[in-house]
Amino acid sequence: MAKTLEVKAPSGMTLTAEIFMRGGNTLIETVALTEKTVAKTIYEGTLATASGNNYEVALKSGASYIGTDEVYVGTAATATYRGRSCVNMDQAAGSETAATVIAAINAALKTGTVDTGTFSPTTLAFETSLTQNSDEYTNQAILWTTGANAGLTSRIVTYAYANAKDKFTVGTALPNTPTSGDAFVILGRLE
Repeated sequence: MAKTLEVKAPSGMTLTAEIFMRGGNTLIETVALTEKTVAKTIYEGTLATASGNNYEVALKSGASYIGTDEVYVGTAATATYRGRSCVNMDQAAGSETAATVIAAINAALKTGTVDTGTFSPTTLAFETSLTQNSDEYTNQAILWTTGANAGLTSRIVTYAYANAKDKFTVGTALPNTPTSGDAFVILGRLE
C-alpha cells in the first residue's frame, strides 16, 4: 500500500488534485482522484512524491479549479492523509469573515457513513462508521448526503456505543431505511 490522499467533494465528479508546497506555487505532483464506491463524496488518490510537510491541494474538475484544501503528509510509507473539504474559495475571496466562518464550520463538522456489519438499520436506528464513544451527538442534527434519504435532516435523540461504533436513534422515522455506506454530516447541537 502507498500514501493515499482523501478529499471531500460533491458526488459524481471527475477530479484531479494538484499538490503544492504550502505557501508556494511550485507544483509537486498531480494526483488522479477516484470517488469511493462505499463512501460517496469521498475521493482518493495515490501520492507519489509528497512527504513530510504541509501541502496545499488545488482541486480541479477538467480544466476548472473548484476548490482548495490543505493536508499534512507524514513520512510513513503507508498511510492515508485526509484533507478537510472542497470549498469554492472564489465565493469567499476578499472576505476574511467568510474564510473564518468556513474554517470554523469545517472544523466543527463530523462526517460518517452507515455501517451494517453488526447491526441491521431501521428507519429510526443505525450504526455508523464513527467511533467517538461520547454522548455529544444527542440533540444534534444529522444531514444525509447520499442514499435514499439524501437531503433530509433529522434530530439524533439517543446515542449508544456498541460494537466499537456509534449508534444513533433519530426522533422521527426516516422515509427510507439507511443502507451500508450512506453518508451523512453531523451539523451540530439543536438546542
